[in-house]
Amino acid sequence: MDNPLAIEAAKLQLTNLPHTTIKLNLNTVGVFTYELTREECESLNEDLFESIKEPMKAALEDCELKPDDVDEIVLVGGSTRIPKVRQVVGSFFKKAPNFGVDPELAFATGATVQAGVIGGGWPLQVSAMELPFAKRKKHIYRSDQIVVK
Repeated sequence: MDNPLAIEAAKLQLTNLPHTTIKLNLNTVGVFTYELTREECESLNEDLFESIKEPMKAALEDCELKPDDVDEIVLVGGSTRIPKVRQVVGSFFKKAPNFGVDPELAFATGATVQAGVIGGGWPLQVSAMELPFAKRKKHIYRSDQIVVK
């Protein structure tokens, strides 16, 4: 691994592997190589992993629910690929989270729905009228004008 994003790449590799090698070309030191284990990474970032509990607690309090009241936990977003995140969430709710949903697709879909809500397009009101092919409008483009027939 030899690029400016070596640490990010190491994090991604530790999602699926128990260890990874970080290799950096540093101007002052030269080539720096380090073998990082998933266990060491989790230990170094323990405070970050623990901090994800507070938003879960707050969300449950807002809904006046307890962790036992939740039937299923569906994890979405890139960070949910990290095994330690799955473990912390599973421990908090005392059940295994569902992470079979594509995180980026779920996130993008949720953001799209939220944009519709904020933009006043919710609930969706879709209406369409299918015209026979012979009666469809035809657009003819001419320099700076559009003629509709």
